Amino acid sequence: MKKKLRFILFILLLSIAGSFLFRGFLYRSLVEYQAVADRPKYPETDVELKALITLNDEKDAVTDIQDVISIAHKTTAKSLQFRFEGVENDPNTLVRTQKANCIGYAAFFCTMANALLEKNSMSTEWSAHAHIGHLYFMGINIHQFTRHPYFVDHDFVILKNSKTGEIIAVDPSLYDFSGIRIVRKRN
Repeated sequence: MKKKLRFILFILLLSIAGSFLFRGFLYRSLVEYQAVADRPKYPETDVELKALITLNDEKDAVTDIQDVISIAHKTTAKSLQFRFEGVENDPNTLVRTQKANCIGYAAFFCTMANALLEKNSMSTEWSAHAHIGHLYFMGINIHQFTRHPYFVDHDFVILKNSKTGEIIAVDPSLYDFSGIRIVRKRN
């Protein structure tokens, strides 16, 4: 009996560890994002936001797009607290209010990423754009099943390389909840 209990416990722990370790892979396997509209870009104009960008640019070495994504994710997650209700979306205000929904998270991430790309001479190749999106779970648009504001439209970010055409999709609010860095964009 003890052997069977230990075996069950071992399988349970293995399952939990596996789902934690492979959560990004599992999420990307099941969920796709489709852009349905664009959001405006916000240049960094606030002194506090500019200082935050400079601080993170100096603290972390930026050598490629993955570094930009990592810094923008970490800074966005540290700077903002998620709220479902309507809040400010301009990153120049969010740096002080620190309360945002998925729209604000995406706008803040984009402003941070585009400023880092500019400061590190990568903006001629890469750019970040916030998009209003729909989520598809196993090919089914989940927006038809709910009226919850978080799922009616959900903002995410597309980083695009203008020279190679490479596209990387990220969901900054999802990253804050789960640590999932990259999502899958629907073609």
